[in-house]
Amino acid sequence: MAKVKIKAAETADGLSLPGLHFPPRSSWKGTRDLAVVLVPGRAHDVFAHPFAQQLGSTLSRKGIGVYYAYNRGRGQVADIAGSASRQGSVFERWDDAVLDVDAWLGRAKQSGYQRIVLMGHSLAASKVVTAMAHPHVAENVDALVLASPVDMVNLGQQVYGPEFAAMADQSRRDPRSMLTDFEHDWPISAGTFNDQHLPGGPADVLSLRDASRPSPELAAVKVPTLGVFGEHEGPPFVARSPEEDLAVLGRKLSNLKEGDYQQAVITSADHIYSGRERALAQLVLGWVRSIGLAPSADKVLARESLA
Repeated sequence: MAKVKIKAAETADGLSLPGLHFPPRSSWKGTRDLAVVLVPGRAHDVFAHPFAQQLGSTLSRKGIGVYYAYNRGRGQVADIAGSASRQGSVFERWDDAVLDVDAWLGRAKQSGYQRIVLMGHSLAASKVVTAMAHPHVAENVDALVLASPVDMVNLGQQVYGPEFAAMADQSRRDPRSMLTDFEHDWPISAGTFNDQHLPGGPADVLSLRDASRPSPELAAVKVPTLGVFGEHEGPPFVARSPEEDLAVLGRKLSNLKEGDYQQAVITSADHIYSGRERALAQLVLGWVRSIGLAPSADKVLARESLA
């Protein structure tokens, strides 16, 4: 059983974001070289998504720390220390994602980690790409994992269906209103809807639905990147198919060096890798080893035999 510690990250605007830390196993003499900072998607929770627990357990046993980095989108509605207003996925604003990601990177650095892999799942794949367009964030990231990256405009159009146009009209007319109530799967405020689901909005950074549309945010990424989908992911989480969306993603990462983008589809996996959590963890572990951020399996075995 992996050791888990409750931690918090302090944002530049005074919020204290809760999270979890899976520290490297103690037999590694307390060294903290590499950490994975996992930013969860809309309203996601570590207890409801075992893939995060498996990632922390697997990587920490191999000397890699893992942070489960809650952000302002935690739960549908959330009270967060330091905030004078209600937070949560219903009310979050997109630009705050940069503050949240930066806070968790700072937390990892303060804890002694020298190198960081930033990982965003689902909606948070767009959040971490947005954050990486800011030099003060990018300078602290050595590699990027985009797990089940969602085109947020495509998702909104598919989830809200025939109601989308009316919701978009109301959100423009009254940006302080609530567009849906809590009987819906995804209740949302007008401000959040504007940010996340309108074409050209701040969350429209992947645009996987339009292969020809350039993405300045993806083009700004300069570190090795892994794109991942589950084989069984379909609408609203993919625009075409897992393979096609990953190929579009790779083309839009236009400033990476040859070989710095890798993609994988995990067989028999859904959007949260149900029953395939170990496959995701092993994929991430193998990838960070392949790009030289973590020791090879042979070196790990040799080191563990000396512990």
